[in-house]
Amino acid sequence: MSINDQAGTVRQFVASREAFSTAWITGTKIWQAVYTVVFVGFVGFAVTMMYNTARGAKTPHIPRYTGLYVIAVLLGVSAVFGVYMLWRWRQKYVLTVTGDTLTVAPRGEVYSLADARLGIWPNIGVALHMQSGGHRFVLGGEERSIGPATRLDAEPTELVDARLPASEFDELLRLGGRAAARGPAPGEPTRCILFPNSQTITTTSPFAFRKKQRLVNSLGRAQLFIDVDNDTIRVVEPETHAVDASAAVSRITATPLSYEQRADESNRVYRTPVLTLSVPGLAPLTFGCALSGQRFAWTGSARLVKDPPAYVLSAADWRTLIEKFALGGLSADAARKS
Repeated sequence: MSINDQAGTVRQFVASREAFSTAWITGTKIWQAVYTVVFVGFVGFAVTMMYNTARGAKTPHIPRYTGLYVIAVLLGVSAVFGVYMLWRWRQKYVLTVTGDTLTVAPRGEVYSLADARLGIWPNIGVALHMQSGGHRFVLGGEERSIGPATRLDAEPTELVDARLPASEFDELLRLGGRAAARGPAPGEPTRCILFPNSQTITTTSPFAFRKKQRLVNSLGRAQLFIDVDNDTIRVVEPETHAVDASAAVSRITATPLSYEQRADESNRVYRTPVLTLSVPGLAPLTFGCALSGQRFAWTGSARLVKDPPAYVLSAADWRTLIEKFALGGLSADAARKS
């Protein structure tokens, strides 16, 4: 949300803080190290106790309620952690743009927008990476699309520190002298990014360990680009930028499907909208919107399928494709209604 629109060069934006920020990467590594030490210590203690018992040696006395104390401590730590994450999620950052500099309050850090690098925020939008000495700040542009000519200098990131809506994200870039990094304007080509669907891991054979590991390792990496022009669709390889197929929109068939899955615990049935594109010269591409939850749904009847889609994409890219194939009237978006 923009809270200041002065006639000068100063502009402020209110960005939503992420509960799991880029600092979580470092925190996760520390937690993994602590967990490893505790686990090794516990296993070592258990092995020592078993060895002493087998030898008939005297073992140290363990109080009767030690296990309950440990469980109580773990529950207390979990509760404190949950409250802390809720508090973080409710916090805001005030971003002040002055020329090509960005000040982040309340952190008091100043970054250069001229040196910032743009990258992909998989399945959500884009991310602006900023560095100032030992400080780092990553700002996400939620539901922000890119074009084939958009320059991406940073590696994809799953975590950001804060997020702005696409329109305010582009306004911040424009004020900071980075207008060239804006999203596609009406009439310009849009690049939709397909990522692997994590749900396909559950349908893989339990003994296909290598295949499962490859899927896990590729979850944050783009698998295909679909470039959407006024009347043409191109499917592009992300690594080589080679065009796998190109066809007029009129020659491509878009089929709405509904992926049905049943929750094991509650036995409830969930249906997720899926779209299949049949492009001449390629096997059909089946994809859904990542992180959609109950947001999107087909308003009409769609054929049910039991297998999850091979790919997922962001909400912005989902809307781009269903509108290009005149399916917007068949898709309900709960976020836009609200």
